[in-house]
Amino acid sequence: MWFWWGIISAIFASVSTIYIKHSLKRISPVLITWAIIVFPIPVLIALCLPNPINSLNLLFWVGVCSSALFFTFAKLWSTQAVQVGLLSKLMPLSCFGTFFLYIWGLIFLGEQITIINFLGMTCIISGAYFLNIESVHEGFWQPITLLFKNKNTMLYLLAMLIGSFVSIFDKTALNNVSPSNPNFTYLMENIVTVIPFTLYLMKKESQIFSKIKTHFWTLLAVGLIYAFSVITLFYAFMSGPVVLSVVLRQTQIATVMLLSFFIFADKPPKHTWLATLIMLAGVVLVKVG
Repeated sequence: MWFWWGIISAIFASVSTIYIKHSLKRISPVLITWAIIVFPIPVLIALCLPNPINSLNLLFWVGVCSSALFFTFAKLWSTQAVQVGLLSKLMPLSCFGTFFLYIWGLIFLGEQITIINFLGMTCIISGAYFLNIESVHEGFWQPITLLFKNKNTMLYLLAMLIGSFVSIFDKTALNNVSPSNPNFTYLMENIVTVIPFTLYLMKKESQIFSKIKTHFWTLLAVGLIYAFSVITLFYAFMSGPVVLSVVLRQTQIATVMLLSFFIFADKPPKHTWLATLIMLAGVVLVKVG
């Protein structure tokens, strides 16, 4: 079942990315990040009430607090990068986050995957990489060097590195609460984050309440769409390997590339269809493996 949770999470994540990009035309990255943290809380409380928690330990809180801290920086930096950059140039960098996560999963969680799963993961990551090749005419490896020539892409890459730790901490928290409850874990992470980030928002933004009132429905939609992408991903974490669940989520890149073309006139590379087929082949291998 983790496979399908991963696919559903990818769908929500692609819609979330497009909607955030659209919202950033009128709303600052800091306020968007705040909405992602705050607005899911009432929904998560309602989802948690019918399912009381029996026990949790210190590792649960280590996972929750660490995930909240790393997520805040990763999401804020990635949102800032998306605000000033083309989605078709930034989204392929997500494949590096998956590679980082694979390493951390081996080291910290001891997760092992089959050869077929590994091939599927490689196809999905390769497909994401191919999406960025068309903009460079100097060689196959040139896109990698191109990434380090722009501060905006470097910021997004740093967000991917920091964000790759978030899933490790999420899995740690899920493994140390009984019964394992994605909604409760997500709720605690948001509660830990909400007060310090609200103070940060008050320092960075002026006329906060006026902006929240003006953009309330947009902020609410941003928060809830993103929340569903996280909840479904957590359900995938419960029964499957973290790295494969996140790899499936990376299929959002192909969807984002196409949607960004129709919505923002952000022209994707001509290799988009080939890259999408490669990623779909990877999805099949992950499922079969």
